[in-house]
Amino acid sequence: MITEQAKIDHFYDMLVKKESNYEGIFYVGVKTTGILCRPTCPAKKPNKENCEFFETAQEALLASYRPCKRCRPLSSTSKLSNEVKLLVQAIEANPERKWSDKDFDKLAISATQPDANSKNNSA
Repeated sequence: MITEQAKIDHFYDMLVKKESNYEGIFYVGVKTTGILCRPTCPAKKPNKENCEFFETAQEALLASYRPCKRCRPLSSTSKLSNEVKLLVQAIEANPERKWSDKDFDKLAISATQPDANSKNNSA
């Protein structure tokens, strides 16, 4: 779960704006409903204090959130960047592997600067 307040504030703003560039960057768990959503979910947006943000859908699932039936956060979306699609494919091919920064480097994905990769890909 993401606990850094600056990230929480930023991700909540992106959630309210339904910012599609953040697909695959974060997921939101809604405490009052127990639902896991994508940043672009068409459902009514919860109050910030009712949100928990996660970097992966798996983290949210392990925190007992269930997938939203409207935005289907566990389904692939064509709006994902190539880097995120590549990462999802690699993880699904070997789900029990413990991933390291070196593994991401081999996939040509920066483990420390995800925003840089998504911006380069959206041009």
